[in-house]
Amino acid sequence: MGDLWIQGIPYLGQIDGGVDRHRQDAEFDCALLPEPFCQWKTTWRKGGSGSVALKTLKGQPDMTIDRVKADIAKRGIEYLFCSFVELSGAPKAKLVPASHIEEFAQDGAGFAGFACGDVGQGPHDPDICSVPDFRSLTVLPWRKNTAWVTGNLHVNGKSWPLCPRTALIRQLERAREQGYVVNAGVEPEFMLLKKGANGEFAPWDSFDNLPKPCYDLRALHRNLDVMTTLIQYMQELGWDPYANDHEDANCQFEINWTYSDALTTADRHTFFRWMVRTVAEQHGLWATFMPKPFGYLTGNGAHVHISLANEKRENLFLDLLAELGLSELGRWFMGGILKHAHGLSALVAPIVNSYKRLVRGAPRSGATWAPVYVTYGGPNRTQMIRVPAPGRFEIRVVDGAPIPTWHLRQS
Repeated sequence: MGDLWIQGIPYLGQIDGGVDRHRQDAEFDCALLPEPFCQWKTTWRKGGSGSVALKTLKGQPDMTIDRVKADIAKRGIEYLFCSFVELSGAPKAKLVPASHIEEFAQDGAGFAGFACGDVGQGPHDPDICSVPDFRSLTVLPWRKNTAWVTGNLHVNGKSWPLCPRTALIRQLERAREQGYVVNAGVEPEFMLLKKGANGEFAPWDSFDNLPKPCYDLRALHRNLDVMTTLIQYMQELGWDPYANDHEDANCQFEINWTYSDALTTADRHTFFRWMVRTVAEQHGLWATFMPKPFGYLTGNGAHVHISLANEKRENLFLDLLAELGLSELGRWFMGGILKHAHGLSALVAPIVNSYKRLVRGAPRSGATWAPVYVTYGGPNRTQMIRVPAPGRFEIRVVDGAPIPTWHLRQS
């Protein structure tokens, strides 16, 4: 990605203003809060291929299988997708009737690992099991009798080392042991396409043909049904979406929602990608998060915003008296990412197509908006790391190809 180059530091007045959805008092999920906010209970069951770790929050009843069953019944859930993501980012699942939730919670859903894709197994290996984490339980807004729940992979009762979600949890636990909660937000860009008579995909809206289409009102209005459906679904799920816009490429869009702890954000990002594609298919379209679908158009990024908090929910990156409003801890954290940028690029921009996005040559709009050097700075969107507001920073090299749990683990 080039040599280290430090951009000049602007004064705080240059930092973007407006509502900050990464502010200290914004939504703060408790999934990985340090003690005393969070307690863990592990229930061991004989005959299963793994154990189920169910979280109990202080001041709430224990989350037991009976409680899960009662919650599922109360919400009218009849079916569950037991899901996980393999190493190339493809979501996998089995459909499980709610009447079998107890076996599902005990053993997980079994898969022939080699058939699933990249999970590090051969056809001779024993089944790989996705043991559900019911914190991720999400009712499908478009089919309310069905829910999605992601899990952690196990083989022969032991945690599988090539499970991306387990790797993230392990890193977050290391941070928690040091008194840190990792918070993250994500800005996933996607394009809406349609297959032409020649069998090739192209931006679906023939009227969306401006050379600089970013924020175009007319194009956004023509896609209102898709966008408002997605926003409504996200509101139902409690994600607090706060903005949607037409991005820099034709038929390219972005929807932003409020940050959470890193595990919750990763799970939501995983579900979001599937939800966007599902809604697009319902409208006869194809949604893609591919880093660079078209050489002449701006690519799809998935910029990640990072901050650390303590057990009092205080933002440890926030220092209004420091340059860029970033504390010494925040600058050291950012420095670690800059130091390891070359290695991290293989994980946050993991495919050949990623490097068609990370280029100097401008597409039709006039700018790629993607970094090509290892740099940081203030409100400058050409940086690898941008500090858009005090108390957090944005990693702009990340694109739409990595597994959400994987790129957050590397951060």
